[in-house]
Amino acid sequence: MGAPLGNQNAKKARISTEALKLELAHDRDALREMWIAQIKKAKDGDLASFKEINDRLDGKPAQAIIGGDEDDNPIQHSVTLKFVDGE
Repeated sequence: MGAPLGNQNAKKARISTEALKLELAHDRDALREMWIAQIKKAKDGDLASFKEINDRLDGKPAQAIIGGDEDDNPIQHSVTLKFVDGE
C-alpha cells in the first residue's frame, strides 16, 4: 500500500538527498571523515555501524517473501511462456 494521494514526503526526501549529495561532492574530506568515524565506531563494537559498512560493501541480503505466518515457506512462483504461431 502506497502513500495517500498528495503525500509529498518522498519528494521532500529526494530534495534533501540531492542537497546532501551536492554538498558532499564539493567537500570530499567531510565524506571521508564521516566514513572514518563510522569505521572507528564499528571497531569499537557498534553493531549498527558494522552492519552499515557491510551493507555498503556487500549489499543488503535479499529477504525471502513469506506467506501469512513466520513458519510459512517462502512463496515460490514460476512463469511459463507459450509461443503460438501467428497463422
